[in-house]
Amino acid sequence: MRRILKQVIPWNANDEVAIEVPMGSLHLDIQLQGDDITIWYLSGTDERVVDFLTFRIVGTGWELPDDFAHNHYWLKTLQHDDYVWHVFLKAPTQERLP
Repeated sequence: MRRILKQVIPWNANDEVAIEVPMGSLHLDIQLQGDDITIWYLSGTDERVVDFLTFRIVGTGWELPDDFAHNHYWLKTLQHDDYVWHVFLKAPTQERLP
């Protein structure tokens, strides 16, 4: 059975942060909930088998590596106080692909 779940993505600006989710989960949305960056996702069917989603949160105007767009997918842009943050999901590595 699937469920819609949520988790907070830690604010480690410009560092990669990983969260554990059930294998096969589907990202639904990312929003600010209070001061927290929160992800909602449709869980995989077997919550005992886990996967990791790796995010990188960067501010407008920040420098990024030249190959950044080749291994990260933009998910959401968020405004918090006077700042604008961009949330990216890191692409799976080759060894994780079937």
